[in-house]
Amino acid sequence: GKTVMTDKERYESVRHCKWVDEVVESAPWFVDQNFLDKHQIDYVAHDDIPYKSVDSDDVYAFVKNTGRFLPTERTDGVSTSDLITRIVKDYDQYLRRNLERGVTAKELGIGFFKEQEVKLKKSAQDIRASIRQNWHGTKDELKNEISVLRNDLRQTMNMWEDKSQEFVRDFSKLFGADSMVNKIFRRRGGR
Repeated sequence: GKTVMTDKERYESVRHCKWVDEVVESAPWFVDQNFLDKHQIDYVAHDDIPYKSVDSDDVYAFVKNTGRFLPTERTDGVSTSDLITRIVKDYDQYLRRNLERGVTAKELGIGFFKEQEVKLKKSAQDIRASIRQNWHGTKDELKNEISVLRNDLRQTMNMWEDKSQEFVRDFSKLFGADSMVNKIFRRRGGR
């Protein structure tokens, strides 16, 4: 299948392993005794899963039988397949991050519309984050405003309660039963 890294990149990656003395470029998939002797290879390291070919049930059987095979262990999340899956899963995020770093759409192999889609998604994401961040401040401000409004309403209600009692007293003084009787007697007494 298609590889993630070029052969050159693979060779360089292996060269940086501390247990590697030398990298034999363009090595065959099958190794035999002549190849091991020619390149003075002490051990062949690969994962322990048997790799089948047309001629063999396990291409590393020869090396395993001579005791020169070192099985490597797979680490979850570190295999090429896992890396590709993570990249594909977060493809748009990968594109956005690289576009922000200055990599061109052409270098990423994407067209104008895909580039604009990625940028639009980023803008929408930024707006959502801003709303979430500012909502808490707005919510607190709104609570404070409602509290102030309640206090103002309470004071206004108390003031009108006091005024209404004053109006009732004044009304009763002018038009109440006692005041009407007094007015009638005063008028009669004045005659």
